[in-house]
Amino acid sequence: AFRFADKQYRYVLMYFMITKEENVFPRTMRRSIPVMILVVILVSLLCSVIYTLLFARPIRKLSRVSGAMARLDFDAKCNTCRGDEIGDLARDLNSLSGALDEKIKELEAEIVRVQELERQKELFFAAASHELKTPVTSLEGNLRGMIEGVEPYQDHEEYLARCLRTTKQMESLINEILTASKMQSAGDIPLGQVDLGEVFREKLTEMEDLFSIREIQVQTELEENLMISGNQELTTLAVGSFLSNAVFYSTEGTTIRVTGSRQGKNVVTMIRNAGAHVDEKDLPHLFEPFYRSDQSRSRRSGGSGLGLYIARLIITKQGGECFVRNEGEDVVAEIRLPGR
Repeated sequence: AFRFADKQYRYVLMYFMITKEENVFPRTMRRSIPVMILVVILVSLLCSVIYTLLFARPIRKLSRVSGAMARLDFDAKCNTCRGDEIGDLARDLNSLSGALDEKIKELEAEIVRVQELERQKELFFAAASHELKTPVTSLEGNLRGMIEGVEPYQDHEEYLARCLRTTKQMESLINEILTASKMQSAGDIPLGQVDLGEVFREKLTEMEDLFSIREIQVQTELEENLMISGNQELTTLAVGSFLSNAVFYSTEGTTIRVTGSRQGKNVVTMIRNAGAHVDEKDLPHLFEPFYRSDQSRSRRSGGSGLGLYIARLIITKQGGECFVRNEGEDVVAEIRLPGR
């Protein structure tokens, strides 16, 4: 205890000394552990949210799209604007989906086309067999009658001539069947430069006697230089089929008008039968093999029913198309071919 000289109060000074050392870090750590655990949990949750938003959700979306593609469902798309690798993967997956969808549709269309060709081929050969059966039966009957000396087949000169005509009809029909079969199975045909107007002029000149017999007038309006990419021989065959049908299905004494012009990139020719008409129910079937809209007239003209069928095969093989339609009291056959 002490007292200052100028003071009346008495003061006591106390001094403490701690001789035992103590480490406070463990105690501090024990107190901090709950806080640290809470901070780690919060940071982990935040990282999980960020991972989900940035990686897991896009990956799941990509997985759903790839799963849909595996089920051949190509409508599912990855809509993303990301510029990283996941965005690139999503866009590549969309491109792959579109490409696969297009190719599968092309394959389906090709399968349908092949099935239709097979169906047409079966119908074609069935019809060909039926068409050949009649002349073969007739020829067999005539020959058997002559061999057995049955009346009236004893007149060999007459019935041998009939057999020869029947044989010629069969030969013509077989040649047309072979041509149609060759056109069906052929791939690309050799193409060159063909003047379609000149083909029509030569064919019309060749058929002048037929026009004269049926007293049919022919009017032509063919432009010059109607050049196409085609096959000269096959194009001439197709043109002849269209003109022959125009003659045999026209009334005697009428007029056939043939026109040809350039329309854009195509060369368009039309054969118009004046005063003719085709039943609407027959129009969709005119290019079918062995189809005849008028059975009696076709038989008299010697038509096989393959002319327009072969003509359409030739036109389509050359990248063109053809139609037959009624226009008022006329029938119009139109041929469109790519020009050169």
